[in-house]
This record gives sequence, C-alpha cells and structure tokens, in this order.
Amino acid sequence: MALGGWWRLWIAFTGIYGVIVVFVVVFETWPTVARTYHHPAYIYQMSPQAQSALIRNATMQDLEQMLVAADRAGNVPQAKEIAAKILERRAEKIVWDPLEMEMANGYTMTVSSDISHTDKDLLAKEYARVLNAQLPEARLSAIGKALMFWFIPCIVIAAFGLLCRWVYHGFRKPPAAT
Repeated sequence: MALGGWWRLWIAFTGIYGVIVVFVVVFETWPTVARTYHHPAYIYQMSPQAQSALIRNATMQDLEQMLVAADRAGNVPQAKEIAAKILERRAEKIVWDPLEMEMANGYTMTVSSDISHTDKDLLAKEYARVLNAQLPEARLSAIGKALMFWFIPCIVIAAFGLLCRWVYHGFRKPPAAT
C-alpha cells in the first residue's frame, strides 16, 4: 500500500509535533528535586533519626503542629514523644530562636537555632532522599501526560482528515457505467 501525500503530511506533522512535546516536557515540566513541591507527609517519610533531630530542634509552634499531625495520623508513640518535648520546653526558661534551613526544593524548614551541624546535614540529606524517592512516580506521570498531549491531537487530526475525505467523496459523481 502506497502512502498518499496527505498521509505523508500527517506522519511528518506527528513527528514534528512529537519533538515539540518532548522538548516542552524535558525543558519545562520534567520533574526534578528543585521542582518537587513540599508536602507535610515528607517529614514522616524521613528516617527516625532525622525525625528525632527535627523534633529535638523544632520551634514550639512546629512542635505543636507536629503533635496535631501525629495525632491525626494515629501515630500515638510519636504524639506522646512530641507532647513530652512540648512539656519539657515549657518548663525551660531558655528562649528558642528559630533558624530557617532552605531545602533542595526551596522549602524552608524552621528549626531551633541551637541545632548541631550534624543534625542540619542529616535533615538536609534525609529531606533530599525523600524528594528523590518522589521523582520516579512524578516522571512516569509526566511521560504519560506527554504521550496524551502528543497522541490525542494526532488522532483527532487524522480523524478529521478521514472525515473530510469521506465527505468529499460523497459529493463526487459516481463513474459512469459502461
């Protein structure tokens, strides 16, 4: 079967459009650590050591928010640990100045100013690990969306061309019988 000019034009269009979609996905929307938005659940996906360092160095407001989140998640042991830390902090006379740490995706994590360098490094590494764990699923989703943005318009244009051909052939006179 030989391809007609319109089919060749359609194939060229789908190829060029496919290249455009690939460039847009790769350069504009491809998921990276820097483009991954923060989600509160990421804190609970960090290692127990990092969570302990975060609780140990958190501000009072952060501790209260973590207590509510742990209680809502049904994590009773962690909620008890956080509540004990809140009571311990309230009994102390020390003022806890907040320190803001910027994570790999631009999220600002607030901890107390007396956090050790090892705890800072641990928190940064664990948060980056959690962000990297989110990337495969996000990238698979981006590939699926790109395929849909490529496939659906190409099929619609092919269907439109076939419809025009069918209508055009409907208006032509049938060949005379001899």
